[in-house]
Amino acid sequence: MDLDLEDKVVVVTGGSRGIGKAICRAFAAEGSMVAINYLRNKEMAETLAKEINTNYGKKAIAIFADMSKETDVIEMIKQVEASFGPIDILINNAAYCPSGPITSYTNEEWEK
Repeated sequence: MDLDLEDKVVVVTGGSRGIGKAICRAFAAEGSMVAINYLRNKEMAETLAKEINTNYGKKAIAIFADMSKETDVIEMIKQVEASFGPIDILINNAAYCPSGPITSYTNEEWEK
């Protein structure tokens, strides 16, 4: 399917595993350059970037950033733009899911 995404710059937060990983592969298959954001899964993100670079012939990079920290987000954007140019598409896939009923969340959990 041609979605006219050739050479678009895509950032996928939480892109190293699960749904985010599938999203990264889908954009690469459409010809996009992919920035794979990770928080804890550096090895998985780097492995996915290598896979995309090899199998899809597109540029992909793994970038650490904690989406709950503004300074990390700003640095991630700078790294993506330095590698690929301006960001065309942002997929906000990263999630934080504390357990238990919502009424039991601390203020810190709610803000994160």
